[in-house]
Amino acid sequence: MSKFGIPLTTIALGLALVGLGMLSHYLAGAEASTTALIPSFVGGGFLIIGGISFSPKLRKHAIHGALVLALLLGAMTLYMAIKELLKPAEESSARKLFAFETTAVLCITYIVIGVRSFIHARKLRKQADKAMKKAEKAAPPTPAEPEAPAEG
Repeated sequence: MSKFGIPLTTIALGLALVGLGMLSHYLAGAEASTTALIPSFVGGGFLIIGGISFSPKLRKHAIHGALVLALLLGAMTLYMAIKELLKPAEESSARKLFAFETTAVLCITYIVIGVRSFIHARKLRKQADKAMKKAEKAAPPTPAEPEAPAEG
């Protein structure tokens, strides 16, 4: 994965959530409430975090934060989807169920991609460390600098 793979994935998740929230709000029509826009608000957070993660110094921290946010949002919406599924048919809403399930799937997918990215980065660091140690062992020792004659 390229160095901008996970920041771009974070931005893509943010855009998808913004779109999903707007779609949910639009499909609710006259009965639309601000809660239908929650995915859009959180998606905006992912857009900001994705932008911050382009900085090499902040990338690891930003993506960890994005993964925690995705975990919380994914768990919450998965819970809400199950709750919606358990309602009697006349009380449940297909629109809400769609929004909950889609948000949960997007977040879980992002978590999987993010964790795999961290595993890949760790493997690359280990390989680099091994190569560095191997190069240090193979390099001939540098001669000690000759001592300067004592002044006196």
